[in-house]
Amino acid sequence: MNKIFIPKPWVKGEKIPWDNPDFSKRMLKEHLSQEHNLASRKFDIIEEQVEWINNKFLKRTSSNILELGCGPGLYLQKLSQLGHRCSGIDFSPASIEYAKSNANSEGLKIHYKLGDIRKVEFGFGFDLIFLIFGEFNTFKRQDAKLILQKTWNALNSGGLILLEPHLFDAIKKEGLSSGYRKSLKKGIFSDSPYEYFEERYWDSVECAFTRCIHIKEDYTNVVKKNYSSMQAYTEQDYHLLMSDFGFSGIQKFSSLTGNENKIYEGLFVLTANKIN
Repeated sequence: MNKIFIPKPWVKGEKIPWDNPDFSKRMLKEHLSQEHNLASRKFDIIEEQVEWINNKFLKRTSSNILELGCGPGLYLQKLSQLGHRCSGIDFSPASIEYAKSNANSEGLKIHYKLGDIRKVEFGFGFDLIFLIFGEFNTFKRQDAKLILQKTWNALNSGGLILLEPHLFDAIKKEGLSSGYRKSLKKGIFSDSPYEYFEERYWDSVECAFTRCIHIKEDYTNVVKKNYSSMQAYTEQDYHLLMSDFGFSGIQKFSSLTGNENKIYEGLFVLTANKIN
């Protein structure tokens, strides 16, 4: 597969169209699927992870929690059922609509906000703010720093930040791997048959992986391109980033259960406290 040019990370585009209403509806089905752990984890895994967070960090004490990139609210639903006061932000309209509807039907008071976490206000007074499933790496460095600053401002003194980022080598491996092509009867990019062609690039200077996705629906000759990038950090980089914003007591865990990560080896967990 010949690569004609290497796109600069985040220049051609930042993300696949999560905020597109039709795309977000198709993506919601993947979030709720119990056949895979690609968009969200299966419900039984989420329950185990929430139990670990509740026991390990919240000490089963009612806490004020904010999830960044909350998707359809699967974690917050469980945390709310355990007695925590929960809020979530996501820019997928279908996911937020589902999360609100689900909370209402369960009689749970969870505050959901539709928006980009780089732009919307977080609020204040949180005991725990978390961003999981490698989403931290999808933001360019300056945006990641903005999110950390906003998190610091929104946490109570002694509050906890919990990140589930990618290992450096996991992102680099993706960037150096070959792209691929496949034909689909339907999928997250269309309800109609389409051709999917993906190219991958590794920028060794920026230490970032860029994915270019080409979509050609069968009934047209138009090829639509979607770009997304991921920033790779070493463990020392993560520590320096968090320390620069005043976070201390940084701890590393293998997974969101504290045990060996059997779902995706490229992710791990970092926690730190806001100590004024």
